[in-house]
Amino acid sequence: MNAAIDKAAQNNPFPGLRPFREDEEHLFFGRESQIDAIVNKLAATRFLAVVGNSGSGKSSLVNCGLRPALHSDLMASAGTAWQIAQFRPGSNPLRALAGALAKEGVLFRNYEAKGLTLTEIIDTTLRMSKLGLIDIYEQAQMSKDTNLLVVVDQFEELFRYRQLQSGQQENTYSASEEATAFVNLLLEAKQQMAYPIYVVLTMRSDFLGDCAQFPGLAEAINAGQYLVPRMTREERRAAISGPVGVSEARISPVLLTRLVNDVGDNPDQLSILQHALNRTWARWQFEGGGTDMLDLVHYEAIGTMANALDQHAEKAYAELNTERKQQLCEKIFRALTDKATDPRGVRRPTTLCALTNATAAEITAVINVFRSPSRSFLMPPAGELLEPDTVIDISHESLMRVWQRLIAWTDAEAQSAQTYHRLAETSVLHREGRAGLWQDPDLQVALDWRAKEQPNETWARRYYAGFIEAMAFLDASVKHRDEEIREEEIQRQHALEQEKILAEQQRLAEAGQIRAKEQARTIRRFRWLTIMLAITFVGAVGAAAWAIQQTRLATLRSLEASALNHIKQLDLSMLLSVEILDLNDKPESESVLLNVLEQSTHPTTYLRGHAGSVRSVALSADGKILASGGADNTIILWNAITHQPLGLPLTGHTGSVWSVALSPDGKILISGGDDNTVRVW
Repeated sequence: MNAAIDKAAQNNPFPGLRPFREDEEHLFFGRESQIDAIVNKLAATRFLAVVGNSGSGKSSLVNCGLRPALHSDLMASAGTAWQIAQFRPGSNPLRALAGALAKEGVLFRNYEAKGLTLTEIIDTTLRMSKLGLIDIYEQAQMSKDTNLLVVVDQFEELFRYRQLQSGQQENTYSASEEATAFVNLLLEAKQQMAYPIYVVLTMRSDFLGDCAQFPGLAEAINAGQYLVPRMTREERRAAISGPVGVSEARISPVLLTRLVNDVGDNPDQLSILQHALNRTWARWQFEGGGTDMLDLVHYEAIGTMANALDQHAEKAYAELNTERKQQLCEKIFRALTDKATDPRGVRRPTTLCALTNATAAEITAVINVFRSPSRSFLMPPAGELLEPDTVIDISHESLMRVWQRLIAWTDAEAQSAQTYHRLAETSVLHREGRAGLWQDPDLQVALDWRAKEQPNETWARRYYAGFIEAMAFLDASVKHRDEEIREEEIQRQHALEQEKILAEQQRLAEAGQIRAKEQARTIRRFRWLTIMLAITFVGAVGAAAWAIQQTRLATLRSLEASALNHIKQLDLSMLLSVEILDLNDKPESESVLLNVLEQSTHPTTYLRGHAGSVRSVALSADGKILASGGADNTIILWNAITHQPLGLPLTGHTGSVWSVALSPDGKILISGGDDNTVRVW
């Protein structure tokens, strides 16, 4: 079916999305009054600006209206001899103008290049001064009655390639030197009257305000502006039925009325109308062989104006039968559309070799699917050989607004460009010391973007310079983040080790408390035994005084022996000795306690000063300095001999001091605390 429709498209009277060509004048209907108006405006000013909304038919009006009219002597004052140089400015308007003037038969015929090409010679002449266009016309030695018409189609491209100036705020643009020189050539040609040079611009109306940045351009456009009006209902009817009649076909009144109504008063719908008519005609020829009339059934079969373009584009996309081709398709269309530098959404003509990093053969295979005669979504049209420097372009902005898949692609491209722009600007600020490395979440967003989009320097040049520096900044940010993560992991492991040490210390402390409780219970048993013995002896005191005295002495000796047996267990031996004093405060009891103390090797001095539990102690190598750290967040230095503090407690930790250590010479103290810090004193 696709092959049949493509074959039928050769005789299709409706061009689809692309503008009408000059050789299609016989198919151009409904603009007769507009043609007369623009011819008169050009004759009066020599500088005509055809302005209108996207899809209003500006280029078609010039191609099939103005140009044939000039050759037909509608401008009587100028005659019929016209040489026309038509081009689009793109990113290099001077080069584009030179290329149009260098085409065979425009200014020169059968030119033989010697060294430089004709295009290079004209380009050099144009750049020498603002009189360059006049100078090259003189050098061509045209006959006096030959007029030169310079047609700058899609003049708004001049603003789409403006340069972002350093030091200005974001989204603040100024005209480049190239664009300024180009505009000066056109204005100078308009102002002189010695040579018959005429200038015509076509431009979207939403770019009118941008013209004010060029001195003299706004005044010239005001004097020669032609705002394309809406077509009346009868003119729209003629634009539909005229080509059908010229092609010796018929259209049903029901379909004609439906089409006129679907267009409405929106001039932006004219290009979509032409596409719907192109598709309806192809469907009609495929189904009935073109024998009966075009009818509503054919129009509805292609999705009507509401869905025809989206469905047609999706059908083309579906013909890309591999994932590789579909990926290339997305890259190509994202390269050809621009919503990043201009939120209005504009086309971005790009040479074939700059579309992606794929081979020319791979790119051409995808482009050919979208520029077949039945589609014409991409330019140049089918049949024209594609070279590496061939400029590829979308045939009309309406494709950007209607094809839902392309809308998603352009939004993604704009978001990608915004991310890169921000990254590149931050890298410059970082180099100047005015910004730090990125951290999460910004860093992770940028990394996800790079992994998904896989940007390269060719792509980055569309939006902002400094791609290599931006990627280096991103890598440095990743390295810094990874180092921080490693450091945090080391600290976490250290904290876990500290927790284990504290847990072991706690376990040992609890075990000590259990032993102390057991010792206390032993003491209490001794005490009750003594009391019971005392009660027994008191009951018989009158009869056995001597026996009581002997019993008390025996008890004292027993307790003394028990205390001495437990001499290595300081707490128990001391408690037993105190118990002896409780039983008898006579001199012999004191002698027992002294005997215990003399044989004990444990310290008997308590150093008090901390307001909380003592967590750690350390003794200097010479045994003169004792350091203690406590739960009160302080460290106390003691004279180990006099047992007196060496000054006030050391403060600084915000948590319990769990570890202290003294250097061998006693000059350096190191402490570690619950506040995750280590301090050197």
